[in-house]
Amino acid sequence: MEKKLIIWLSIISGLFVTGLILFDINKNSSLKDFSDQVGDGGFLSGEPCGPPCFLGIIPNVTKETEAVRILKEKGLYKNCTFVNNESESGLRGFDCSNYHVGITFFRGTDVVGIAGFDPPLRLTLDQVFAKHGEPNAVIVSSIWFTWEKQPETSMSLFYKDINTTISLGTQNGNVFNLTPATPIISISYVALGFPTPAEYEAENKYLSSWHGYGEYHDLANP
Repeated sequence: MEKKLIIWLSIISGLFVTGLILFDINKNSSLKDFSDQVGDGGFLSGEPCGPPCFLGIIPNVTKETEAVRILKEKGLYKNCTFVNNESESGLRGFDCSNYHVGITFFRGTDVVGIAGFDPPLRLTLDQVFAKHGEPNAVIVSSIWFTWEKQPETSMSLFYKDINTTISLGTQNGNVFNLTPATPIISISYVALGFPTPAEYEAENKYLSSWHGYGEYHDLANP
């Protein structure tokens, strides 16, 4: 159960999310349109609001009708895909892949649990650290595919104070080498009450401490 939780958490947000945010993380020309319309989504600029608020959508506060209204006003509510797996995974939400925005709701409610988006291509880790400081923790998870000769390893950064998860995607091998050039795949604001490492810090032995740029290992498969 613990290992399943780790895999689930590490996938946040490029999903925006494959299990949580139901999100397509392919980079294409729509990212330029997204950036033109909403800038950095407020992540660094704080406009129109900063994390964990995305364009006025705040996890654990905003309801579905209001979230839809905000996205429509921004011209982002187009070609959206809805998923309802509440009976199985407990997940319900939608992603508007043309604009790389995903919303997930608390199970059995219309309250936003996660709001996620792909950041502008120009956003760098150095900018993130300059604005928000060092992450509280990181998690690294490697997954083997039967057709591959080596695992794929993913890495995410967690900021407890702003309820934010930053997904850095995957690298080949069982070590994730973090550099200033490592791309930021997606950013998600996760409400308290969703299972996140911030809630499991005391007992989650797979969380790694931050030690700057360099190599990070999957503690579940050292």
